[in-house]
Amino acid sequence: MIREYEIEIMGGYELLVLSPGMITILTEKVKQSDDREVVMQAEEILSQGYAQYLACVLSANMENVQPSVNLREVYRVTAEQIKKLSINKQMCFEKVRFYEEQYDARFQYYLYLRSSEMFYVLVKRYAAKFSLQYW
Repeated sequence: MIREYEIEIMGGYELLVLSPGMITILTEKVKQSDDREVVMQAEEILSQGYAQYLACVLSANMENVQPSVNLREVYRVTAEQIKKLSINKQMCFEKVRFYEEQYDARFQYYLYLRSSEMFYVLVKRYAAKFSLQYW
């Protein structure tokens, strides 16, 4: 029997970058991990092409607040929104950190995720289906 859970994103955002597909990727990464910590390239959850599109959309939304938005900012916003994911008001992740490393002249972007015990157990032990709810 499959149990269904609603993952909520709390907080007011003018633009939500998270999608149901991204939630599926996150839950699969947690399911495949040997412990509650996951490190992944940011492009695994948000392709560079889509991130560039979002950078243009965020730049247009921010108007005069910020001159332009780059990939780093898009991935930072993604990490911020992942931090706000919850099930029944319990956070899905205890820690979410975005960081970058430079290789030659190119940057690689990463997400470090530490699942909450509750979320880890749901993902690992149960046949669960997760849907995304925006508030």
